Parts: sequence; structure tokens; C-alpha cells
Amino acid sequence: MPGSPLRPGDPALVGPYPIVGRLGQGGQGVVYLGEGRTGEPVAVKVLHVSHAERPDARRRFIQEIEVARQIAEFCTARVLDAGETADSLYVVSEYIEGVSLQRSIEEEGPRAGAVLQRIAVGTVTALAAIHQAGIVHRDFKPGNVLLGPGGPRVIDFGISRALDASAAITSGAIGTPTYMSPEQIGGKRVGSASDVFSWAITMVYAATGRPAFGDDSIPAVLHRILSAEPDLSEVPESIRPLLARCLSKNPESRPTAAELLLKLITHTPPADDHPLPPIPLPPAHAPVPDPLRPPDPTPLQPPVHDPAPGADPGPGPVAASGPVAARGPVRTMGREERAWRVRRRGLVTGAVAVAVASVAVLAVTWPATRGEVRADPVTVVSAGPSGTPSPTPSTPPTTEPAGIGKVTGRAVGGPLRGHTDAVNAVAVARVGKAQVIVSGSRDRTLRLWDLATRKPLGTLTGHTGWVRSVATIELDGKPGAVSAGDDGSVRLWDLAARKAMGKINTGGPVFSATAATVDGKPIAVTGGRDGDVRVWNLATRKEIGRSRRAHEGAVFGVAFADIRGETVVLTAGADSQVRKWRIEDGKGQQVTQHGSQVSAVTTAELNGTTVVLSAGGDRKVRVEDPITGGEAREPYAEHTGWIYALAVVRAGKGVVVVSGGNDGTARVHDLATGETLGRPFKDHDHNVESVVVAESGGRLLAITGGGEGNVRIWRIT
Repeated sequence: MPGSPLRPGDPALVGPYPIVGRLGQGGQGVVYLGEGRTGEPVAVKVLHVSHAERPDARRRFIQEIEVARQIAEFCTARVLDAGETADSLYVVSEYIEGVSLQRSIEEEGPRAGAVLQRIAVGTVTALAAIHQAGIVHRDFKPGNVLLGPGGPRVIDFGISRALDASAAITSGAIGTPTYMSPEQIGGKRVGSASDVFSWAITMVYAATGRPAFGDDSIPAVLHRILSAEPDLSEVPESIRPLLARCLSKNPESRPTAAELLLKLITHTPPADDHPLPPIPLPPAHAPVPDPLRPPDPTPLQPPVHDPAPGADPGPGPVAASGPVAARGPVRTMGREERAWRVRRRGLVTGAVAVAVASVAVLAVTWPATRGEVRADPVTVVSAGPSGTPSPTPSTPPTTEPAGIGKVTGRAVGGPLRGHTDAVNAVAVARVGKAQVIVSGSRDRTLRLWDLATRKPLGTLTGHTGWVRSVATIELDGKPGAVSAGDDGSVRLWDLAARKAMGKINTGGPVFSATAATVDGKPIAVTGGRDGDVRVWNLATRKEIGRSRRAHEGAVFGVAFADIRGETVVLTAGADSQVRKWRIEDGKGQQVTQHGSQVSAVTTAELNGTTVVLSAGGDRKVRVEDPITGGEAREPYAEHTGWIYALAVVRAGKGVVVVSGGNDGTARVHDLATGETLGRPFKDHDHNVESVVVAESGGRLLAITGGGEGNVRIWRIT
């Protein structure tokens, strides 16, 4: 087998993997050649002991590495496992027989022409897939590109983030100085744009044999990255303007990896300053093409998703909807059922490009008669991570300010602490005279707080996996909540008594859920990991009809909507689509296509017409006409990272849109004008995973859940 002999002190066994040789050593640890469970060669990276000093650091590391297991494997080295030994952490990945780009250039010299083009296309395809899953590589360099028989493969994605998130490193930036972005050097939030910067330096190295900012002393290189222009004099003219754009000091001026891929494979002139059109990315080959893989029962595979602030996810990855500015009661979810047919649209991946999808037909059923969906007084929209919103019909606050008013973006008190992991979902319900915040977390619990006094009211336990969605609804005449998550259960809660009321076993991880009263009955709609949407009668705990395929890939958002007098269900998915489904006959139709997976979907009223709002990995809040599919207004594009959460609420005569994401901010916009209102809310120490809006004392408040595990309350007006 390949690899150099083991040295004295090297382990003979790491976890369950026999070690047979050495592959290399770096700043993070030693890479060994090991044997997989069926004897196949695997790469086992054992991290330095300093990375495993604290139990919480070890747990966080393994959670972070699990994110990387969801990447499409067509141009990356698949992450197979992650675990811990007595005094170290390790990561197991697919063994790729080949040399690194670094070594290849050192031994054979720079590349040009079609060979350079193949390296550029292959690596940026891998980067696009990594970003689609909500991961920022943070250490993209020639040493992390392997030139295997099947083309270039990217390795070590997610490990730098895992080390950084583990809090085991107390000083020093994560990354290789020569290939760092300005924001990495400055200690700022690092998003996917940072990887694009590092990719461009790597391509300069591949084309010229030297990095774009030199490779002499570290202080000199860092100074040039921060203040000097890159040396592109020897880069081929065909890609020089494109690399120059990627090396902009301003992250927002750089194209995305998906945009780069389109530019490279279409051979369009790169020397322009116009935004590149986004392209849909293929769904990952992994079971869940996003950073939200449900937990496996083994101790080495805990639930994970926690891309860094600024990561383009991503759980991590995400989304949420807020109260809908409804035009009237949402109707229909009848009792009768009949079969209907849905076209399944799939995207197939090639080695370096996106290919055409095939079409299949799947017969499923949906309730057929029209009824009435009632927005209960306690029913609000919850928000979830990485695409797990739990939108439910909701009326706007009962009091309307004279106008939208001054948006402050200022916190009301300090954080509400108690969760030990990211807060995936938040909702608000009225219990007696109090408004109660209900939050769901990756720590598998729900927690309750009094909105006015901010006092904790209790903890609800029972889930055995991440809680991804929470919706509030009246159950048996009582203020209740519905939660769902990775353990495949939909659980019902009595919020007044703070106890369980029962559960539904769905048979698979639930990535999004919503609830409403339909024809006088409590109904829930769930979206699953496999792309299916299911409808449940919460009174009988029985499914209504059969599951229906909504998306190719996970369903990250579901919402009821009244669109021009017709009730539909909106779904947002990993296949980059937002779709609407007629409840009467189950016919589906695409509303819009994003440039990456869609994390959040909801509706609002704009100029007397219902519009659909959606957001996700392409960092834009899109506003579309659900009938024509065209833009109702230009997208909002202030976020610099993946957008996880949306909340929409009427304020006076206007409507405001609150969005949050993994750039660590929540932002407020005027729906009609697109104007940014007030300053961004930046008080979370991590991603903004979820958001909901409530009215209290004549003011609009936003409640947000963060990746650091805190719930925060802040003033919109």
C-alpha cells in the first residue's frame, strides 16, 4: 500500500481503524494511511493533542466535522467518520491516490491551457458544492487539492472551522497565511467569499508557480494581502480578469463559487463588472445535501451543523418564516383525498458541470375538499436553522403603529441563556395573560420564557435528536406547541401545564414543520430529509393521505398561504426551488429558482397582492409573484452569508421583513421600498439561526435564536 513507514510512537490503531503507514504531517496533525471496515484504504487525520483538551471542545469538533459528511463527493474526498480516542480527535476520509497540487507544481512546474482550465473548473465545482452545504473551507490552498485519476479533489474542508469552533485554540488565525483572505487576517467574520479569495491565489500559483502575494516572510505576505494589489502579470489573459475580481479586498465584490463555475464553463468574457447570474447547484450525493445531517445512533456521529458566522451555508443549513401579513383566512385542507401526479425534477452532476435532469412521475395523494384554515391567536411562525422554518399562518399584531417607525435594532436586556447548543427555532404563544417564547435547540430540548419579564418558565424534554422546528397552536382548547426534529417525531405540548400531550412517529427526520387549525381540526405539515411533505391530523395523530414528493433533496421550509383566493402550501428545498402545491388536487408548480438551496419561505402582501418571499444560500431575499413567477421587486442582498431565517410582519401601513443568517446579523427591510431600516442587529456571538416577531407594549420586537445557544429580544420599532 502507498504511504511511508510508521515511526516510533505512531499508533497501530485509531478508533476502529488499523494504521498501516504515514501520508503526511501538518500544522493540524498527522495523516495516516489506515484500513476501513471492509479493508479499503482510508486517510486518518489525527489532530494534535492541544485540540482535544476540553470535553466541550471535543464534542463541538465532532459536531462540526459531521457537517462535512454531507458534501457532494464528485470532486471532494468524502469524509467518512469522526471520533475521539483517549487523548486525541481524528477524522477519517476517502483515500485519494494522487499528489497534491502543491507538490505537482513544485516538481513539474506551472500549468497552462486546458490543463489549467480543468484544475480551475474542478476545484471551483468542489468549492461550490462545499458552500452549498453551508461550509466554509477556511484553508483552501494547493496542499489541499489532490490531483487524482478522476481529476482534482478538494480535501480538509470543514476541519479548520471545527478546530476554530471547538474553542480549543486560544490564539492564532485558522488557515495558511499565504492563502488567507484580508478578513481572515483581520479576525473578521469569514464567509464563502474568503474561500473564493484563497481559491484565486491557488489558481495564480497553479498558473505561475508562485502565490499572488508572494511567499517570502509572513509579515510581508500579510501586508501585501491587506494593502497591495496581487501580481497577476504572468497569469494567462483568459482568466486574469476573473481572478482579479476574486482577489478584491472587499468580500462583497467577489463572485460566488457558483458564479465562477458558470463563467468558467461558458467561456464568457470575464472582464466585466456586472454580477454573474447564479446557477442551480446539483443536489449532493449524500443523503442530506446540506449541513443538517440528523444524528446517527452511534456516539461518533452526533448531530451537527454549525457553520461559522459568515459561512455561506449551513444549519448548519437555517431558515425560518415569520408572521404573515395575511389578506384573510387561509382556506382548505379538506377530508377527502384523491390521487394526483407530481413531476420530479432532478439535477444530475457531472465531473465538472451541471447536467440536464431527468423527469419521473410519482403518484401520491392530497386532501381534496376545500375548508378553512384558522390562524389561532397563539399560532405564530417559528424559525429554524439551515432551512428548517416552521411557518404557520399568523395574523399581524393587533395594534398598528402610526407608521413603520424608527427601527432601532437594539437589544432588550441581555441574552436568555439555558440552551447548551444552537437555537434552531423560536415561536411565541399567548398563555393566559402572558406572551411566552418557545425555543427549540440542538440540545434536544424546548425552553420557555416570559416575553415581558424575560424569566425562564421551564424546560420540555423528550426529543432524542435536534429540535428543528417549533410552531404554536391551540390543542384541545389549550395553548400548545408542536415541535419536530431529527428523531423523526412530531411532539405535542401543553404550554400552560408544561407537559407532553403525545407524539407522532413520522418514520424519518423532520427538517421543517408548520401547524394550523384546519376545518376546526389541528393540522401539521412536515417536510422531510428525503424531499417528501406529509400532512397530519394532530387530534387523531394520523396521517392524512400519503407522503408526496415535493423536492429532490431535503425540504427546509413549509408554509400555508392564501394566494389570490386559493390556499396552497409553499415548500422550500435543497434543490434550490420554491414550489407551491394546490391543496385541492396536489398539483405542484415552481415559484422560483435560487442559485443555491432555499432555507426559508413565507408570504406577505405587497400593493394589494400576495407575494412569496424566500431566501437561502445565495444570500438574497427574493420577492416573487407566485402566479407569474416573476420578480415582484428586486431582491434584498445586504447579507454577506447564508440566510437562515425570515419573518414578515405588518407595521402600521407598511410591512417589514426581518432576516437572519450566518453572517451573524439580523436585518430589517421595508418590503415595499426595499430600504434597509435601522442598523443590523449584531448582538449574537454566532449565526442567527431563527427569528420570530411579536408585538408588546405597542412596539414590535424580534426574538432571535443564535448558534451560540442564546435567545435574544430586540426592538424593531
